[in-house]
Amino acid sequence: MSKSTPLFAIAALALTAGCSDKPALTAPTRPNPLVSPPTPTTVTVGPPAILEGFTTYVIVRGVNALGDAVGVTGGFGGGPQAARWAAGSTVPIHVAGGEPQDINSAGQIVGDSLGYATLWTPNGAGGYTRTSIAQQLPSATISSAYGINANGQVVGWYRVAGSAGGWVDKCFVWTPKTRNATTGSVTTIQGLGGNYCAAADINSAGYVVGGSTTVDGEMHGFIWTPGGAGRLGKIRDLTPGGGPSNAAAINDVGWIAGQHLSNAAIWKPVAGGSYQMTDLGTFTGTQSWAYDINDAGFVVGAASRENPYQVDAFFWQNGAFTLLPGTTALTDAVALTNSNGNSVQVVGVSSDAANGTHTGLRWTVTVTSP
Repeated sequence: MSKSTPLFAIAALALTAGCSDKPALTAPTRPNPLVSPPTPTTVTVGPPAILEGFTTYVIVRGVNALGDAVGVTGGFGGGPQAARWAAGSTVPIHVAGGEPQDINSAGQIVGDSLGYATLWTPNGAGGYTRTSIAQQLPSATISSAYGINANGQVVGWYRVAGSAGGWVDKCFVWTPKTRNATTGSVTTIQGLGGNYCAAADINSAGYVVGGSTTVDGEMHGFIWTPGGAGRLGKIRDLTPGGGPSNAAAINDVGWIAGQHLSNAAIWKPVAGGSYQMTDLGTFTGTQSWAYDINDAGFVVGAASRENPYQVDAFFWQNGAFTLLPGTTALTDAVALTNSNGNSVQVVGVSSDAANGTHTGLRWTVTVTSP
């Protein structure tokens, strides 16, 4: 599954970057509750495994169906480095210089290298073949890839100069010539009328979700369905009635996770081609974000408390939140796998506002029903 959330996922981490003068914070001491009304389902969370890095800067951003995680860590000359953690391992494997965002079950990794959208594909000899998607983006000045599906289709964002000055940010989907190939072609997704669009995730059917500004400048989540047989792709506003929103992830069932107003939300397709939204609430505080959703409808994300320097990672299913314990008071859960039996793997990061360190985490969540 994907966790790339270019609009809101950075929000909790941004708190860390701007607060280096704050005292060190520790994780809250309290039980791991189901704060919503209890359901017959039992959710059990083990202590998080800490994913090692080449420095104390480790931000995990994605996990594939096999449980392989990907993220960014420092080292090797001081620049950001793409790293992979094999399923069940906490030891980083160096990929290349760059900042990865997502990984698929074929081991393909997407992100950016020096501000340019990049795809890294395993070459079978322990290394990676690098594909510069940025070179195919028309007149792009900077770009990044945020999501990749099992077939190797990639989505993301790029920036061009505006005709009236300033900048225009556009969405793209890159499709390989054959499944998981290293060459392909780009399609630009027209946004919702504004000058900003960022595609965050794509499912196996090629449905794309993300955020785009409207003609009024308000950010709205969207879903784009691919065309075919001479038909163009079609974009749909997920909150046509207004109110800022963002779509961060889509599963293979077509359910979407993101945020509406200040709350985590999910959207499900209904008859007639529209989508019904469910507000998940704010969990432990005043604002929440849903970052990923798997095919069972399980959701992971984060919630800020009254104190803006306290952010709790959560696992949500069937109307109930479960706290995912972190190592500091700033913890995000950013991506999860589908179920392997009763077990789900969740990855995320804990950040220390005082010393600027980030710690990659992997939780094992067990979901059982009578």
